[in-house]
Amino acid sequence: MLQATARTTLLLAFLIAIVQISYANNPPITNDECAGATSLTLGVTNTTGTVKGASASSGIPAGCATGNPDDDVWYSFTLSSITSVNVTLSGIGGNLTSSGAMVQIFSGSCGSLTSVSCGNTVATGLNLPIGTYYIRVYSFGTGNIASGADFSITVTGPPANDNCSGAVTLTSVLTCSSPTSGILDLASASTGLPAGCESVGTHYDVWYKFVASATNHTATISNLGTSFTNPEMQLYSGTTCGSLTSLQCGTTSVNSTTLTIGNTYYIRVSNIGSVLTGNGGFDICLTHPPPPPAR
Repeated sequence: MLQATARTTLLLAFLIAIVQISYANNPPITNDECAGATSLTLGVTNTTGTVKGASASSGIPAGCATGNPDDDVWYSFTLSSITSVNVTLSGIGGNLTSSGAMVQIFSGSCGSLTSVSCGNTVATGLNLPIGTYYIRVYSFGTGNIASGADFSITVTGPPANDNCSGAVTLTSVLTCSSPTSGILDLASASTGLPAGCESVGTHYDVWYKFVASATNHTATISNLGTSFTNPEMQLYSGTTCGSLTSLQCGTTSVNSTTLTIGNTYYIRVSNIGSVLTGNGGFDICLTHPPPPPAR
């Protein structure tokens, strides 16, 4: 009797161990369905995920989707203002890469979704209204991927200096040896600005500001990304973003020799005609000439 009990106990322990090993190697996918979508925060990078062991969701509108979404997983994000976003996959496992990773953005609710956009490793949603959105990630090919199915996912919005109120402060130097990096990806077009010398067209812009340390300052942008093809810079005076006066315009540089030392000035960097969804980086420098030699 005791031997039988011991054997039963050992068998039970063995089965538990098997289950534990299986669970460790194949943990349940909590976001296998839209209702269990993992919430993402705008700008928080590299949330990890996997399509390993995922099943196909039913009743999902195809929209722009291609391939076979038979192993999809779900994410969500919420916007509190009208915003453009990029949903980007990175660190994609080898088998998911070879079978074709796909990402799709939806608006609506899980029971009533509307397809917004699709992409292989990046999907872009432009000027999305306030609300919650859903993301489906799956492999293009047929069948489940047993390994190499992991990825990281990030939802990014416009740059922090998309509006004048978020202008990045620049410090003027004699020689530009360490430029400030900037990006125009997903930048929106500012409204209510004095036109001044700006070119005709919609300006998708980001903002900078500085306190004049000399009467002569030059702002220059360089190393423009491949999508940043129609640049313009504009210099403003004004004590606040709501009371700007246009001073000068240029394509990749803007200069004024009549600034007031101690006053704050604003610089708008824009791409005219189109919002950029990638490769919109640049460098910016603010310089002033050295003082004249003492006599």
